[in-house]
This record gives sequence, structure tokens and C-alpha cells, in this order.
Amino acid sequence: PLILQGDPALASNGRVGIGTSTPYSKLSLWATVAATGARLFELTNAASTTLFYVTDQGTASTTALTVSNNATVGGTLGVTGATTLSSTLNVIGLTTMVQASSTRFSIHDTAYFGGTATTTINSSGAIGVASTTPWGILSVNPNGISGPAFSNGSSTATNFIVTNGGRVGVGTTSPNWLFSVAGAGSFDDYVRASYFIATS
Repeated sequence: PLILQGDPALASNGRVGIGTSTPYSKLSLWATVAATGARLFELTNAASTTLFYVTDQGTASTTALTVSNNATVGGTLGVTGATTLSSTLNVIGLTTMVQASSTRFSIHDTAYFGGTATTTINSSGAIGVASTTPWGILSVNPNGISGPAFSNGSSTATNFIVTNGGRVGVGTTSPNWLFSVAGAGSFDDYVRASYFIATS
């Protein structure tokens, strides 16, 4: 054990200085030369394996990090290797993920997006919109919504729409039939139907 008692580096205000006689915090560690990356503080286990260290350049390294409460990162946070998250991870702001291969973002199993899992990507690659169990490559569940299930264009210039009732409209936002086309149509082959109704 190391005991400091009556040492000049142990100030009367309870501060301890290593490498300095004027510590400005409870524990101050000062390097003896200009910053070179030397380790100022280090924790090792019984096998002499480094668990955590801080250098004189302000960088820190650890083999494992557990945060049991809130954590704030004011600068850049870099994560390398595999990590196991046992709780929620919240990221506010831009997040950049770069890997040596062409894969930029990878999820091993199912991913949910939105406060109530409004978008789902399962492990088979199927995407569910408003569905947590997509049964097709792209599944849209319009239950409980007031707008269309799918649309191409804007609300004022819609080119193609599928309503939440299953009707398809081309050039119209309010198809009256299962398939409605607003405007002229051209067919290169036969058109077959039980009957046709001419409106003009």
C-alpha cells in the first residue's frame, strides 16, 4: 500500500498531486515532459493485463465499458469491434457508420424503427410498413390510417395511388372502383372484361 502523510504533495485541502506540488483537483497527475502519449494512469488485473489507461494527451482506452446510467458524449464517439447492448441506445444528431467493406450498416436480426415499430425489417430482408410481421418483401398495413396506403407523387399531383381500402387510382386521388384511370389509356393487346360502361 501507498500512504501519503505529511508529504508536501498532500495539500491541507485534501488534494493529492503526483508530479506536481500544486494539485488543483482531488487527484492531479502531471507529466514530467511534453505530451508524448505516455500513460499517466493505468489499471491492470492480476494477470498484468491493462484494463484502463489515460495518456498525457488526454486519450483513454478500456477493454470494457459499462454505463449504468445516462451518458453524454460531447465530441466524437468511436466504437470498434463487437458490442453487446443490454439497454436502449439513443443518438441525437448525425451518425456515420463506415466499414472497410461495402456494408455500411448491418443488423443481424430484426430491426424496428419508430416509436411503436412503425417500420420493420426482418432477418429475411422483408420490410413492413405499419407492420411488425411483413409476409412479403414489402408489406404495407393500412389498418387504422386515414390516408392512402401507397402513393406516387404529392398530395396535389398524385400519379399513382393505392387507397387504404385497396382501390388503385392512376391520375386520380379518389378512385371510385377497384381500378380507376383518369385520362386516356392505350392498350397494345386485347382487353377483356365482363362488361364495359361508357360514360361519354
